[in-house]
Amino acid sequence: MRIASVAWGLLSLLLAFMCFTALSMLGFPDGYITPYDIATRQLKEVMNWLIVAQGLYSLCKGLVGRRLRPEGLVLQIGLVMALIFVPIGVVDSCPRWDICTRAYEAMTGNFMDDGTGG
Repeated sequence: MRIASVAWGLLSLLLAFMCFTALSMLGFPDGYITPYDIATRQLKEVMNWLIVAQGLYSLCKGLVGRRLRPEGLVLQIGLVMALIFVPIGVVDSCPRWDICTRAYEAMTGNFMDDGTGG
């Protein structure tokens, strides 16, 4: 269980690094940052820091934890998937979903401009 916890922590930190890299590349190569990216940037940063925090927790728990139970690790991974990874996936894929696009436009009053098409 220690190896699984350490592996999950390292995988989470790798994913957080990739997400932070993607955030740093917003506007590349022409410098234009879409209104949708502006609106969701803070949420993505907070979620990325949550991934870092849970990755460090899992890594430390695997390295110095006294006793790990399989149920606890599975519960932790399930909660992280439901509370962090799923919302990030929804925010990233929202412009491709018609219902999400309509909800965004209704809430903000702005046209969904995710930078595609031009």
